[in-house]
Amino acid sequence: MHPITAELAGLGFDEFVDRSFDALVLRSPQYLAELGIAERYGLRNDRLDDMSQEFIEETQAIESSLLEMLRTYDPTDLD
Repeated sequence: MHPITAELAGLGFDEFVDRSFDALVLRSPQYLAELGIAERYGLRNDRLDDMSQEFIEETQAIESSLLEMLRTYDPTDLD
């Protein structure tokens, strides 16, 4: 399990979604700038995304782990 997803284990659904979004969006400075929320995270709009193969594969692994975790929530428990 990736350290990012390990930090999310055991959270309630709403907090899991919020923190998952934060974890993923922080990996893309360009997307932060596009959304106009870079300052909310204490960042400037002057960075580019890391497009290295290693970073892309790590992001995909995080996304897969998050999806697995998301599937553990019982939809009948959600409001």
